[in-house]
Amino acid sequence: NTLKEVHFNHVKFDDSFSTPQRLFDGCTGLKTVYFDGCDFSNTYSTVSMFKNCTNLKYVYFKNTDFSGIQNFQNMFKGCTSLKKIYMILPSSNPGLTGAVGADSMFEGCSSLERIYVNSGFTISASLYNAGEADNLFLGCEKLFGEKGCNYGNYDNSRPADFFHIDHADANPADYGFLSAYFDNSDPFLEDWLYEVNGDYCDLTRYTGSEEIVTIPQNTYVADAGDVQSISKKVKIKPTLSGNYTRLKLET
Repeated sequence: NTLKEVHFNHVKFDDSFSTPQRLFDGCTGLKTVYFDGCDFSNTYSTVSMFKNCTNLKYVYFKNTDFSGIQNFQNMFKGCTSLKKIYMILPSSNPGLTGAVGADSMFEGCSSLERIYVNSGFTISASLYNAGEADNLFLGCEKLFGEKGCNYGNYDNSRPADFFHIDHADANPADYGFLSAYFDNSDPFLEDWLYEVNGDYCDLTRYTGSEEIVTIPQNTYVADAGDVQSISKKVKIKPTLSGNYTRLKLET
């Protein structure tokens, strides 16, 4: 449980030797996972891949091919700290088109706020069949779609109805829990997290390769902006250009 961050770069998963099923099941120390250019076209299942990873906060899938996966059951079940998922899939297959099962895929993700996907994201028609996506978003009480769909709109008797991009402003009946990722910037650039370590803050830049520097508390950091302060953490979202305003760390 000491594993905290994992990067997969152009890894090809194949059920004959490297199934992702239950790959991180119960890894309670894991916080962030990146998949960049990975290939799941020759694997059948991601069942319980991250189940009960109770400290997992961010998962990024960038240009990752899910076309072979049919069973997504329990994939993130019980990930109570998970806040954001990015599923930026290849334009040739921008969705879960092969899925035949997604029961409890996000069940119990009580901190989950956003699921970002391609603007053309689609799911298999099989998931609309009874019993194929039971409890898909059960307990995701903080989750909301890009147009304002929230858990109060969720009907667990028809869970797959919410597995699409939210269009509630155009048609209030068309609620969805997903948000389209239109920004051309790399999603790995979205989150910078300062985490307090004694009298200092450790900076992790999520760019697909980890960079950590140590910054004294209560000092100004040049080129930083869009700050949200939560307890002893300061969160910064950089722009694609890399030009930011000044920031005073709050701890």
